[in-house]
Amino acid sequence: MPNYSKNEPASDLPVEEEEADIHEAYPLMDAVARHEGWDDPEMESYNVYARISQPRQFNEEVMGSMPNPLEWSKEMENLFWHSVGEIIRDDPRTDWSENLSLGYPFEVIREQVLAKGLADFSQGHDHAEYGCLSADEKVLLYCFVNFKKHFFTALATFEAHRTAIEELFSTEARLLVIDIGCGPATACLALADLLPGRVFDYLGIDSAAPMRSKAQTLWEACRLNGLIGAGSTADFKESWTELSVVQTASANPILVILSYCCASNTLTLPALQSMAHTIRQLIERRGNSPLVLAYMNSTNPLANIRYEVVKQNLGLDPEQHPLAQRVIEYRKKRGAAGVSREEFVHELLHFKRS
Repeated sequence: MPNYSKNEPASDLPVEEEEADIHEAYPLMDAVARHEGWDDPEMESYNVYARISQPRQFNEEVMGSMPNPLEWSKEMENLFWHSVGEIIRDDPRTDWSENLSLGYPFEVIREQVLAKGLADFSQGHDHAEYGCLSADEKVLLYCFVNFKKHFFTALATFEAHRTAIEELFSTEARLLVIDIGCGPATACLALADLLPGRVFDYLGIDSAAPMRSKAQTLWEACRLNGLIGAGSTADFKESWTELSVVQTASANPILVILSYCCASNTLTLPALQSMAHTIRQLIERRGNSPLVLAYMNSTNPLANIRYEVVKQNLGLDPEQHPLAQRVIEYRKKRGAAGVSREEFVHELLHFKRS
């Protein structure tokens, strides 16, 4: 795999030196600031990134139709069971007849351990009544609780824009998938389940080392069972600031995935600007190759407002390009009658220099 490591420190990212009060920036940032407490004196000013010009080509595919309920492949179901479900089941603390996984009741897992998906997964969890969990066990429970719904929203998003996604694999140059906030590589595995056997380079980015470790384990299992094509490569990094944009070949198409990551409380205003700046640099280096940005998240407005800030920093008006909203149903187990329902928003943005 090409070396996408960035040698220079993140502080060397080129930005305009002009500083401005947060309320003089883009309108949505006011709402973000109020919700996140960015009016704190330490956040009175920030570096303003130059706005990217409107892409010469901007396409958003029309939603396709998919059968409901959705169902993953037998290979993916086996992968999930052996890598997640079986490990939890065989743990001596688990008693599913008492609704206990690793010794914890489901509601405690959801509300306290995982903090509804917003927990710090670089650290474990201690509870006076239910005991201690390592960071790796915390990630395992995250997969057990959240993997399926995130998998199927990603699958539905890619299927709805299947033509555009398949075009990224149609060039001689290999596709580079950059998954920001990759978690356990959920969206990448959904892509592989939709288009099995494809060859691509994958860069998973997540701030939590235990999450990156689980992502690597699941990615490798997906490669070994053939869903990810032989010859594909994977690399995992803590931040997009470690990505050397200048080392990404301009001929390679890029798929940037933002799957549920914009709900994270770690994404401060400077972090959102930095993310947008990196994406903009990738767009500007594409030459004739496309960059496609795939976004998916819950319908909670507060979960999506950070993404709107990213779009504004890319020179796009969120009001002119609203998110598509969709409801899907998916089977909890292949062939089973029981289904789950998920409502989410998504979009696919296509950037290509003329």
